Amino acid sequence: MTNTTSEGVFLGMGNPLLDMIVNTDKAFLDKYGLKLNDQILAEEKHAPMYDEMEKMGQVRQIKGNVT
Repeated sequence: MTNTTSEGVFLGMGNPLLDMIVNTDKAFLDKYGLKLNDQILAEEKHAPMYDEMEKMGQVRQIKGNVT
């Protein structure tokens, strides 16, 4: 079996990992159904959360490591 690739082909698999750290309050967590020190797979209902976090300022985004 021969592996070949063509120019201009991109393949992505799995779930991208991104840690986002922001100081917020319990009301924000409750609004989006989040828990302290938890992880989620983001859904449509979480989409507005990103703009809201950006407005809070000081958002740290850390790429996840896959080992």
